[in-house]
Amino acid sequence: MFDGDDFPYWKIWMESYLEACDTKGLKAATEGFTTLAKDTALTPQEQENEKWNAKAKNHIFRGLCKEVFNHVRNHKTTHDLCKELCALHEGSKSEREECFHLVMNKLNTFEMLPKESANEMYSRLNVIVEELNGLGLNQMSSADVARKILCVLPIDKYGHIVTVLHQGDLSTTTPTSILGKINAHEMYMHMNPKDSSSSAKKEKKALALKAYQLQVMMMLPLPSWSEEQQRC
Repeated sequence: MFDGDDFPYWKIWMESYLEACDTKGLKAATEGFTTLAKDTALTPQEQENEKWNAKAKNHIFRGLCKEVFNHVRNHKTTHDLCKELCALHEGSKSEREECFHLVMNKLNTFEMLPKESANEMYSRLNVIVEELNGLGLNQMSSADVARKILCVLPIDKYGHIVTVLHQGDLSTTTPTSILGKINAHEMYMHMNPKDSSSSAKKEKKALALKAYQLQVMMMLPLPSWSEEQQRC
């Protein structure tokens, strides 16, 4: 039951519940139906829409505490009810944009703690992601979250698995899929601590070699067009 705290969580929960009941109930809340003309007989479709509007509104009312209910009880349609709830607990668009910048700052400065596992790190990260998506301004996709997880993993402990995962198609991956591979890596390194230190050294050497090769290539003069023709 929503008592005024953690509206983003309640909103996602309620939308999922309405969708599970029927997609028309979710549509009544998020989009609404065409406004009915006065003193005209309802068509079968309009009668169906009215039924789902009433059902969805009843579900939402049952999920509100008395104090919140008293603020929104006079709305006739579910869509108007939801818009009022969002205005009250998410703020205006300018207020949400200000919150958006604050949450983005938390996301950009997010780091993995020294003795934290990947699952524990993801639990903290997901709170920020849900807060960001709950503002309704810019949704962070599963692929974006997966990339963020890889970005915050320390290279000295996770360099090898990060390299392997980056070789795959991150545009279609999910946090769950990469966490499974990272958890397996953590388990292996916990059982083989010597491999952990050696793999970290190898990763550092590989990165140093790539940086050196790039520096050498940048220092070499580019061949002229005539030289290229002679080689051909």
